[in-house]
Amino acid sequence: MVWLAAAGAPRAIADPANDLWGGIRTFDATLSAANQPMLTQSPATGTVKIALDLATRTMRWEITYSKLTSAPVAIGLHGPAQPGTNGAQLIDLAGKSLVSPVRGSASVPAGQIQYMLLGWTYVRISTTRYPDGEIRGKVDVVAPDRPASESGATR
Repeated sequence: MVWLAAAGAPRAIADPANDLWGGIRTFDATLSAANQPMLTQSPATGTVKIALDLATRTMRWEITYSKLTSAPVAIGLHGPAQPGTNGAQLIDLAGKSLVSPVRGSASVPAGQIQYMLLGWTYVRISTTRYPDGEIRGKVDVVAPDRPASESGATR
């Protein structure tokens, strides 16, 4: 494990060489207007699914959304940011298409991986009506299943 001091307390960051779960982390987010720091009156919702390979630092994603109030103009992974605050766009998730479902992949720098593992990132969809974001959601790590050797199961 690699240790990172954050907010005064050390936290473990995954080390692919010693990873019990094969070096893949999954993340998800639920997108809604309620997650935007600035009020947006939008019925839109969405979901984000991310798979991150820690060994290759490659991220794959699928984003679905519906009921936006106007045409989407950007979809991005943002951070570092705490809830209710804004961060810089780290990765353009739209690529060549803004049509739901949006799928893609990208290489991710080590520092941005740490932001994701610490819960300091969010996905935002911006539209012509709401260029600063119509809907967004915090990117959360999905807890991996514990291996049999750690769960107390025997063979």
